[in-house]
Amino acid sequence: MADDTRRPGRDTPRRGARCKLGFVKPRSSIEVARHEELERALRRLARGEDPARVLDELSRRLANRLLHAPTKALHEADGEALARLSSLAWG
Repeated sequence: MADDTRRPGRDTPRRGARCKLGFVKPRSSIEVARHEELERALRRLARGEDPARVLDELSRRLANRLLHAPTKALHEADGEALARLSSLAWG
């Protein structure tokens, strides 16, 4: 699988671009989420929706998307894995 994360003619990464080890590159998935939420907010602004409301929802949706996978991993972690994650996070 190619390591190129860009679609031809586009400046946004492909959804699920993978690194050489086979897992999804975190940076590219974050960029995909950012781009999708930005496009959604711009469409809403173009329809004349309240900018403050659009920005509030943009920030909430993006935060939820970015925190979903780590939160899910923490909820699914067993005791040993949780201890390892805790030591990585807090030393």
